[in-house]
Amino acid sequence: MSQALSVSVPKVYEPLIRHESHQWLVYGGRDSGKTANTVMAGVIDLLAHPDHDGVVFKAHYSDFRSTDYQEIVSLIDEKGLGPIFEVLASPLHIRRRDGRGDIYFSGAEIIGSDSSRTHGLKTKHPLMWALFSESQQFRTEAALTEAMASVRRNFTEKRSDGTSLPEVVGGWWMVVQGNPPQSGGHWFNQFVERKKTDPEWRLLF
Repeated sequence: MSQALSVSVPKVYEPLIRHESHQWLVYGGRDSGKTANTVMAGVIDLLAHPDHDGVVFKAHYSDFRSTDYQEIVSLIDEKGLGPIFEVLASPLHIRRRDGRGDIYFSGAEIIGSDSSRTHGLKTKHPLMWALFSESQQFRTEAALTEAMASVRRNFTEKRSDGTSLPEVVGGWWMVVQGNPPQSGGHWFNQFVERKKTDPEWRLLF
């Protein structure tokens, strides 16, 4: 059984909650609410759509505990979702207690020098959403691209034996978020400028 979650989100994030696009670029300062509102959208979807998963990517796995992971744990506590979600700390993992949804946390430290690592991302259920947090910390744009490619391979329905079907999950979405580096030549700033004119991406800032 799915459960609705009553939340209040800033107007700027309402298009994400409504699934108005598949690919999102969210950028701004550290106090802009990027992480809190994105993970809220993810938890809402796991409640509304059982048998789907979410994943959070970060450049460094060690940074999770005090950021995105803690944001989700705090949301679970504040909204009284403890009876629905089980929080695991080693490794970092959050899952529905009925076994019908998981949130994975993946570090991408080696991506770029060993792109085959991302090919190993396997989710228990069809992946519905992915968050690339603090993306400006990825070593290169190629590292981010490899991580996004591994995610896209999981936006498909699965057979009972775990293999993928060609059907793509209808409500899938992917968010790349980050803080603009001071250097205009930083790869992330150039990435943002290109996505501003890309019709397949929606910007929130």
